[in-house]
Formats: sequence, C-alpha cells, structure tokens
Amino acid sequence: MSELQLKEVREVVREARASSAPGPSGTSFKVYKYCPKLLLCLWYILRVFWRRGRIPDQWRVDEGVWIPKEENSTQLDQFRIISLLCVEAKVFFSAVSKRLCTYLAENTYIDTSVQKGGISGMPGCLEHTGVVTQLIREARENKGNLSVLWLDLENALGSIPHKLVQFTLTKHHVPSRCRDLIADYYSNFRMRVSSGAITSSWHKVEIGIITGCTISVTLFSLAMNMLTKSAEPECRGPRTNSGQRQPPIRAFMDDLTVMTESVPGCRWILKGLEELVEWARMRFKPAKSRSMVLRKGKVVDKFRFNIADTAIPSISEKPVKSLGKVFDCSLRDTTSIQSTCTELDGWLKSVDKSGLPGKFKAWVYQHAILPRILRPLLVYAVPISTVETLERRFDKWRFVVTLVVCLCHALSHGVNQGSGLKILFGSGTNLLVESKPPSFYKLEGSNGTRACLALDFSSAAGAKEGDSLFNGSEPSRARGQDFYSQVALYNETDTCPEDSEVNSLSLLTLALRILFFKAIAFNVLMTLRLWIH
Repeated sequence: MSELQLKEVREVVREARASSAPGPSGTSFKVYKYCPKLLLCLWYILRVFWRRGRIPDQWRVDEGVWIPKEENSTQLDQFRIISLLCVEAKVFFSAVSKRLCTYLAENTYIDTSVQKGGISGMPGCLEHTGVVTQLIREARENKGNLSVLWLDLENALGSIPHKLVQFTLTKHHVPSRCRDLIADYYSNFRMRVSSGAITSSWHKVEIGIITGCTISVTLFSLAMNMLTKSAEPECRGPRTNSGQRQPPIRAFMDDLTVMTESVPGCRWILKGLEELVEWARMRFKPAKSRSMVLRKGKVVDKFRFNIADTAIPSISEKPVKSLGKVFDCSLRDTTSIQSTCTELDGWLKSVDKSGLPGKFKAWVYQHAILPRILRPLLVYAVPISTVETLERRFDKWRFVVTLVVCLCHALSHGVNQGSGLKILFGSGTNLLVESKPPSFYKLEGSNGTRACLALDFSSAAGAKEGDSLFNGSEPSRARGQDFYSQVALYNETDTCPEDSEVNSLSLLTLALRILFFKAIAFNVLMTLRLWIH
C-alpha cells in the first residue's frame, strides 16, 4: 500500500464535524480545518507513522464516559462507553479505514446483501428494515410460511476478541502493513471511565474494540460478516414474490435477523450461529432476542427456539423494536402509527408550554421534533390521511415567530400585482422573498384569504401584539400603530394602504448608520493625525 496522500487527510478533516469534542490532546478538528499549514505538518507526521508501522503511546489512551442504553438503567450492562480519542488518531485511522473499505469493496469481501452496517454510502438501516417488512407482508398476504429470529449479541463491541479481528484481516488478505498498524494500536491500549465526579483508574484493554474509534466500525462489520457467512450454508432463505432468493441471515452491525421458510431450517441456522459465536468467545442475549413463526399467514406460538437452554420470547409475548421499527403479532403498523401520533402531540404540547420565545420554539420544532417524526414516516406504511392529520396537528400547535411564518401554512402563493415582484412560499415554515426594498404587498391565497405583508423592517411591539390577533382558521384584521413587521389578514372590502411610518423608520435607520460611520471615520483620521505629528 502506498503512503498516505495529502488529499486523503484533507478529505477526512473536511468531512469531520467542527463541533466534535476534543480528546486527551485537547485539540479539535476546528484547528486543522482553519489552519492549512498545521494540517500540512500533521500530514508529514502521519507519513512517518505510516512508514514505521508504529503507533505513538499518546494515541493509545482513551477517556470514556458511561451513557445509558435504555430508560431507568441501574445495572452496569445497561450502559455503554463512549470514548474520547485524540483527533490526530481519528484523522489517521479514518484515512486507513477508507482505504480498507475500498479494498474490501473492490474484492467483494463484504457481502452487502448480508452485512449493511458500516458500509459507506449505503442506507443499510432502511434497506434492512424494508426487506424484512416486505417478506413478512408477502407471507401474510399470500398465506405463506415464514420463521423469523431477531438476535442480539451481549456487549458486542466490548466482547469481540482482538485475535478474531486479526484472524479476519488475515483471512481476507488485508495487506500486512495495515494489519501491523491495527495490531500495534490494540497491543497496549489503556483507558479509564468517568461517571459524574468519579473516575476509574487506568486499565489495559485486552478484549473488545474501542467505541468512537474511526476504524472500529469497519473491523467489527468485517468480523461479523465472516461469522454470518459461515452459518449461511445451514439453510436457504425465503423467496420474494418476484422469485428472488433472499439470504437467510441479515446483519446490521451486531443486530442479526434470521429468516427461513421452515422452522427446522431456522433452528439449524440458529445452532450454527450459536457455535460460531461461542467459538469467537461471544454470546447471544436471549432476553433481548425475539422469535416469530407464521403458518398460512398467521402468527402461531407453538414453536419455540432456545439459546443455551434458554427460550427466546416470541413477539406475541413482547414486541421487538429492531432498527427503529416495532414488530408485533398483528403484523401491521397501526399501533405504531397511533403511538407516533400520540408522542407528537406530547412533544408539541411540551414545547408550547415551555415558555420559550417563538423563534426558539421554531428551532426546537425544526431540529428536534421534525427529525423524530420523519423517521416513522420512512419505516412505517403511513396512509396519506394520517399524514394530513399530522399536518393539521402542526397547524394547531404552530409556533408563531412572526405572522409571516403562520401565513406560510395558510397561503400557497402570493403575487404583488403592482410591480410584478413575486413572493414565493416554500414548504412548512420557509418564506422566500425575491425583493428586499421596504414595501407593502397584497397577497391572495387559493382559499380566498387576503393579506397585507410589509417587508424589510421589524418591530418587537408589533410581533408581541400580532400573536394574539392571528387566527389560522378565520381571517381577522390586525390593528394598531405599532403593528409594522407583521402580516394582517383583510376582508373582501378592505384595502391594503401604505403606511408612511414604514419608510420613515427605514430612512431614520439609514441616517443613524451614516452618522455612526462618519463618527468612526472622523476618529480614525484624528488618531492618524496625532500619530503623524
């Protein structure tokens, strides 16, 4: 393998988040993003490490933090460790990881139809969930047979042996330089964990890969791909309606899904996986695993699967949530969709009662609520009527920043008939104005509602007064001399008069700005004159 190129390092730094926390070195990605010469020096240093095949001791230090996996976590196995590593190590191993992924993809060593986790550029989570949902739906509609197992590994990242990683790299013919770098990196790795005001002592990591390391995802995906592919010959997978044979095992990192048409075939694959996982010094967690058996399109509970003499619960006893989607014995998404609507109402009520200003409520909606509601819309078969219901709920709890934002929900278009300038309304709460001079515009919506919009100025008093005057369902007129920077809804007989105070305020603001800049220029000239004399 050739030496690290400068463009590889630059690409890694460019793609990294500037807000990511610095590690033990105290340096963040922002330093290298805005200091090109420092990045060049870093590249020279990384080339030396690449040539020598040795990793510095400062990179093999980890500051970990415990975070809970689930609600009301009290036991140690209910927490996971998030590591803070040196930024320089992240840059180096990100470049190595990209090279390793390219090598594995070009040689087809990772079967993307089986292992979709950790593969760059592949929406593996959605694809994994979509294929499982489609096979279950086809078996229900065609009254077919299907056996499904959702398997969960106990402490997967923390229990994978380093010898298994090295064996996997050797089996896939990874170049020796890359193998030696990874072996040296894990040979003397030390870490300590903090929880509140308590910090543990330093200890050596002899098993498991580091959570947060940029190359750990690729190594884990490669090792799990080897284990799952080794158990595939036990039984064939189900067929789709199109006649395409699907693999019997699908994996997304450590989440395994086994799907066969017969119960004995599912048991054979489970036995093979159990033997392989035990050989790798890992184990499954039966309490978090689930099983489902369909006979003639209906769920039956007379078949049981065991892991180490422990029965796996069925989805009739407790539904399973796999990669963001809930599977239950009804085989439908109705319950999950209703739960999503209920959660949405709770989120909107909490934000509305928080007492935050309107613009902060809109920020919470845009960056917190909207991403959470989009995920269920992707993984569940949500009917269009339910989507329209969600839109009406958003309108009910709309967050008023200014009345322009509220008008975006009521009007679909608007045109200034006087000058030909258009005001374009985007989706949701986006408003795009193509002309900025202070002026009034008369808007007409598709439902006959008329409004008067004033642009390019602001008034806090107007915003405060307008919140109580606006009603999204019935047009109402906003009155008041201070009501400048808002949208007022008018009736059929009303007109849209211009307010002389609008241009007066704009001219006054411009005059104050000119005086301010003149004062600055005068002070600078007088200072220069004193220096000269």
